[in-house]
Amino acid sequence: MRLGGLQLGGRIDRYVGGLFLAAYGTSFMLVTGLVLIMDLAANLSFFEPWEDGRSAPTLAILQYYALQIPFLYLQVAPFVTMVAGLFTVSKLVKNNETVAAMAGGVSVHRILASIFLGGCLAALGMFGLREAATSAFGFKRDTLYDFLDNQRDERVFEDLWFSDDNGNDVRLGEFRPATGDPAVAEILDLRAYYREAGVDRTLRAERAVWSLYEGRET
Repeated sequence: MRLGGLQLGGRIDRYVGGLFLAAYGTSFMLVTGLVLIMDLAANLSFFEPWEDGRSAPTLAILQYYALQIPFLYLQVAPFVTMVAGLFTVSKLVKNNETVAAMAGGVSVHRILASIFLGGCLAALGMFGLREAATSAFGFKRDTLYDFLDNQRDERVFEDLWFSDDNGNDVRLGEFRPATGDPAVAEILDLRAYYREAGVDRTLRAERAVWSLYEGRET
């Protein structure tokens, strides 16, 4: 493999690359673990009794943090990579391995080439992880957070604004993605603002739900 005119894959690359991987694992545990502890400290309300006397299920808290760890890692991923690189270089310098390599005619750029490659691969992995985690379980994580933070069994989005296909403004007082059994999406306090025949009009509805009308969703 070539990187910027350098041929990678030799013994020195495997050695330095192995040090970088070990340092990356250590850095991941230290930095991500620290951020996880800080997040737990910021969400101590998860462990407090609810107003109705119940408490948040331990399983729900464990599930939330199991899904939250990838996102916590993404927040500090650049620092994890930086610390891993510093650990690797410090180990090389401490053991005088850089001096020996440079005395043998190996440049500093050549010694650190595998660290640079590892940083590039880590950056690509961050982008891939962000997309994969968001699409795979981002909604589930957000739902659990709403359940634990607001101490309610049903997720509710409040005061949502958007434009419909005709460019009219629509406001949803509350949007409940799923309610009842069977679960049905529900909207409370719906207001649509539109212009008809040169007159501004407002359409209001206290409640709206999804239903099928002649085979179409309405």
